[in-house]
Order: sequence, then structure tokens, then C-alpha cells
Amino acid sequence: MPAAIIVLNELRKEKSPEDEENRDVITAAELWAVLKRKEHWNSLIGTGGTWFLYDYCFYGTALFSPNIVNNIFGDSGNIIANCWQNIVANMMGIPGLLIAILLLRSL
Repeated sequence: MPAAIIVLNELRKEKSPEDEENRDVITAAELWAVLKRKEHWNSLIGTGGTWFLYDYCFYGTALFSPNIVNNIFGDSGNIIANCWQNIVANMMGIPGLLIAILLLRSL
């Protein structure tokens, strides 16, 4: 949502003389022309969709991390023990990430 607000704000902004010199700036018409082409949608949906799924899994796990750790290890009541338990629980994702990196080229 914040990125969409910034893009829309930039598209509505008046062009300054510096912007006219720097032709790198894309206009709203050019942006819509590019977005209307079907070949870009697979990349956009693929990239945005995978980030959405990653964020959904990551932040869902991060929000419920205290509950997950309590279910696995029990409530020790010791802050140092809780920190180590969280470190162990979070390190469980490292093998999955390494396997994903290794499989990335073949997929």
C-alpha cells in the first residue's frame, strides 16, 4: 500500500525542468502501456505472489513464535532459557532455506 501511494504521487507530480532533462523518468502513459502488455503480468504476479506467500508464512510464524516455543519446550519462566529456545526454533528454518537455494536453479 505505501509503495502504491508513492507511485501514484509521483505520477501526479508536476514535471520540473530537471525531470525534463532526465528522460529516465517514466510517464504515467508509458507505465500503463507497459502494464497492459500480457508478458509482464507473469513476472509481476510470480514475484508479488511469492513475496506475499513468504511474508504470510514468515510473519505468521514470527507472531506466534512464543506460543510455538511454549508448546515445544514448555514454559520455563527463565528469560535466558526462552532466548535459547527461540534461537533453536528459528534455526530450524535454515535447512529449508539452504535446500531452497540449492533447488532454485533446477526449478
